Amino acid sequence: MWEEQHDCAMQELKDVIISSSALIPIDYASSYPIFLAVDSSWHAVGWILSQECKDGQHRPSCFGSIAWNKHESRYSQPKIELYRLFQTLHALRIHIIGITNLVIEMDTQYVKGMLSNPDIQPNTTVNHWIAVILLFNFKLVHVPAEKHLGTDGLLRREPVPGEDSNNSDPEEWIDKVLSLSIWVNT
Repeated sequence: MWEEQHDCAMQELKDVIISSSALIPIDYASSYPIFLAVDSSWHAVGWILSQECKDGQHRPSCFGSIAWNKHESRYSQPKIELYRLFQTLHALRIHIIGITNLVIEMDTQYVKGMLSNPDIQPNTTVNHWIAVILLFNFKLVHVPAEKHLGTDGLLRREPVPGEDSNNSDPEEWIDKVLSLSIWVNT
């Protein structure tokens, strides 16, 4: 009985958040930049997609988190930093494809170096992630950890058994995207 009440309360909370006037739709025709704040912990990645408004404030449009599985949570620090960006772009691809004024805010320098020098990565999987990430048009901005606090609450989410945060396989998506770009470029 308690679990049913808890589930009902959680659904009500989700409904209130989703219908909140604090969330705005992205104005794709606007020249105001769109921001994607991405942060991660050892067990999850959290993100907030927002847009700058006329008053100079960033207003959130959507947010979420993706819990790592046991294998992903054991990645090295540089690999997890890159993977968090890849997973976030994969989760938001429908919302951000074609955006020309996207600013990605992260609290790491690893990713910038990895994206600037993709040929030095010894791992095929990492090279695939980099290739897909570079298909998006964005400016990567380093935000120091002490100033990058918006996504912290989203990182505390534990994985839920049987939950699939994204119904498609990212590796399958990589293959489709890369084969599409090869087809378009030839």
